[in-house]
Amino acid sequence: MLIKPDAIELNNLQLLIKKSTHKVLILWALDCANDLLMLFENEYKADLRPRIAIEKGYLWASGTIKMPEAKKAILEAHQSATEHQDNLVACALARAIGQGISTIHVRTHAIGIVIYGVTAFLRQKPTIDPNEIIKERVEWFYQKLLYWENHVSDYRMWAPFLLKEEN
Repeated sequence: MLIKPDAIELNNLQLLIKKSTHKVLILWALDCANDLLMLFENEYKADLRPRIAIEKGYLWASGTIKMPEAKKAILEAHQSATEHQDNLVACALARAIGQGISTIHVRTHAIGIVIYGVTAFLRQKPTIDPNEIIKERVEWFYQKLLYWENHVSDYRMWAPFLLKEEN
């Protein structure tokens, strides 16, 4: 990790994450994970583990599968990261995806997709001013979260455990 959860650059995003509902965070994390997956697959198209984790994430959030099946896929995405430690960008992207999908289980994982996502972009562009990259990427995550704050009602297929959170 090249940026820490308590970094001042994350303050506004952290505040928005705290006020967001679990459902908003789930949709945001799945959306961000899909975008990060494209970058991962530019390097490792044959490694389907992060893609499968995202697919299982959608199925879990909708109640089609249970946590153990999704958890296995998430752990496989993290294993992908471990196996790709020679490529620091791909490693961070796979970790970001795993953390993002874990947000379905516990909302506190939400910041993980940001931490590892920003780390991937910092490693991808080592010659660019890191402060510029952090600012740009954090803003990207922030704007996506704002989008889902306003569009959460577009998604209606929720697992029973997520519906219970509303009551």
